[in-house]
Amino acid sequence: EPDVFIEAARKLGVPAIDCVAFEDAPMGIVAAARAGMTVVAVTTSYPVDVLATTDPPPAIVVSHFDELLDGPGSWLLSGMARG
Repeated sequence: EPDVFIEAARKLGVPAIDCVAFEDAPMGIVAAARAGMTVVAVTTSYPVDVLATTDPPPAIVVSHFDELLDGPGSWLLSGMARG
């Protein structure tokens, strides 16, 4: 169920559609996507073939956060110093 993700967005004061959820489990990927969030799957608990085949699938699958930040998620660091 997407309830926990919807509630997190509400507490942050932003629409779920403007959130990025980082998940390492198939059920979490599905729930975050159903909440309307962009989902980044991280392969810390499941292999890429499991995470990439959820329905709906995540937007991106990475093995660690640096891979995301150095590539498709570099926009997350715009205007921020990385240390």
